[in-house]
Amino acid sequence: MMKNIFAFDIDGTLMKFSSPKIDQYAEMSIKEAKKLGEVVLASARPYRGITSLYNSNLSIDHIVALNGAHIISGNKEKMVPIPTEIAKILISQKSNYPNFWIYTKKGWYADNISTPECKKEIYGVNFEPYSFAEYENDGILKILIVLNENIQETIEKIRNISNDITVVTSSDTFIEIFSSKINKFKAIQSLYTGEVRIYSFGDSNNDEEMIKNSFWGSAVNNATDNVKSSAKYISKYKYGQGVYDAMQIIKSKFF
Repeated sequence: MMKNIFAFDIDGTLMKFSSPKIDQYAEMSIKEAKKLGEVVLASARPYRGITSLYNSNLSIDHIVALNGAHIISGNKEKMVPIPTEIAKILISQKSNYPNFWIYTKKGWYADNISTPECKKEIYGVNFEPYSFAEYENDGILKILIVLNENIQETIEKIRNISNDITVVTSSDTFIEIFSSKINKFKAIQSLYTGEVRIYSFGDSNNDEEMIKNSFWGSAVNNATDNVKSSAKYISKYKYGQGVYDAMQIIKSKFF
């Protein structure tokens, strides 16, 4: 039997980047999706930074964290780390960047927590980082670099290190690095063995593969041009209201 899967990005899609919780339109969209199938939250955030965003009465079937590098389904989980040698090379270059953070199953790590960017991340994910001195060589699931200039030059430089990593932007200043074996769409696919129909919602370049490869990908109005060009539907509304609008289109076309 065909399963309907509704996969939602969070920041920039279900809510504004500065919001502490998903908005009312997002909640209504998730509740409507749950009546029609299963719900997956697919985010660049760490797991702990996702579960704090919604009320416990909201039913979520699976969580895809860190762009797919950490998959949580009930009491089961799967992790896809950056290859160790590549992670070592990247960490050896961290002094080149004022904001260089690594994410593992345990949490996230930063050298300088006093920068405005780090303070904003602490507020966003709702928990503070460990210091790099506390890092114990557990698998690195994602690296995040925050820059205000030379973004594209830095992306190309990092991409040239290895084909075994994916390097994308998730905002104007965020550079996300993770294993090339995974992305949000691959992570969602890995949750199911039978036939599925995936409806996805996103805004940033790290959502592009999910939007492009889903049965029906929807972009909120504040999405990047890359995501919009990959979407089957572009809402005239931003954030949660855009998701709710897209849900109404899906319901009218397919249910």
